[in-house]
Amino acid sequence: MSLPVTEPTPAVLEPSGLDQEQPTETEAPEMLEISVNSASEVDTALEEAIEHVKVAANNHRTGILVTRIRPGGYIVQAHSAVPHGLVRQRNDPEGN
Repeated sequence: MSLPVTEPTPAVLEPSGLDQEQPTETEAPEMLEISVNSASEVDTALEEAIEHVKVAANNHRTGILVTRIRPGGYIVQAHSAVPHGLVRQRNDPEGN
């Protein structure tokens, strides 16, 4: 089953490109696009992105969906199809 992907323009981030501080409620992104160059960067980049999107997800009482859109490319977003407090992952081989 494929979940719908929302259309907001994602912010493209490089690994370690996120500030160490938690975003405030007014600046919390609902969606981030992550690009990494090596497998060793994936976990850290996704963990940082999830922490930033978590603020928006909590505000909207949704969970977080992590979608692999290409090798080294991921979208992390607050998503209403994911229950609040959970993080789900999916592969999107077609880029949808």
